[in-house]
Amino acid sequence: MGSAHNQQEEKVLIGLAREKLLEDQLALFKPTNNSLKLVLKSSSSTLLYKTLLQAYDMLGFNGLKDQTFSLLTIARIVEPVSKLDSLRVLEELGSRRR
Repeated sequence: MGSAHNQQEEKVLIGLAREKLLEDQLALFKPTNNSLKLVLKSSSSTLLYKTLLQAYDMLGFNGLKDQTFSLLTIARIVEPVSKLDSLRVLEELGSRRR
């Protein structure tokens, strides 16, 4: 979910992770009364993008010299969605053109 610099930030990140895990599911246990309101400001999976890009290059696909194809391929590996929705995935990944 991210990195924390103190215990308060750590608690916020743990709360965000729990929220994300239970996003569309019914809770097994009663929710606790927590007055802390959590808001996700931003998210990025730069490490995931860089790792997939490195694998793409290692497999020799960079020889195609087609940046659009590489971005679309990585986006659809992360989340198999339509080509149009792949733009959203790339934005969430924090991908940068090489």
